[in-house]
Amino acid sequence: MVDVNVKGVLHGIGAALPVFRAQGSGHFVTVASTAAFRVVPTMAVYAGTRFAVRAICEGLRQEAGESVRVTTVSPGPIATEFAEQSSNSRVRAEITKMRGGIAIPPDAIARAIAFRGRTARDGRCERDRRTAHRAGLIATRRRGIMAG
Repeated sequence: MVDVNVKGVLHGIGAALPVFRAQGSGHFVTVASTAAFRVVPTMAVYAGTRFAVRAICEGLRQEAGESVRVTTVSPGPIATEFAEQSSNSRVRAEITKMRGGIAIPPDAIARAIAFRGRTARDGRCERDRRTAHRAGLIATRRRGIMAG
């Protein structure tokens, strides 16, 4: 989990940042999770990795300069097969309980991220805020946090 969730983000930043600086602009969009804000049973390591992504990207946002934008999208429960594929019955039960019968379709997250990329270029922030809210996202932007 650490290799994928934390080191993967660091390697991606390490590869893209020199390119963004050379071209004078760029936009990092990373995915954390609401677990970066709240820890629940059986998810401590996952939450830790997502908090790390949130902290790394906040630091990047502060340090990268005005020409590089940083957005961290933190969706709530997503409708994946993760819980069903877990061999640990306690983990399956906790994830199912946490989802509460409601989970965000993965394509809704993808659409919100794509929309965020478009609005970042043309400045339609209010519309972006409503879209993030409808998708149940928390998105950290240059000037603060939007909560859905």
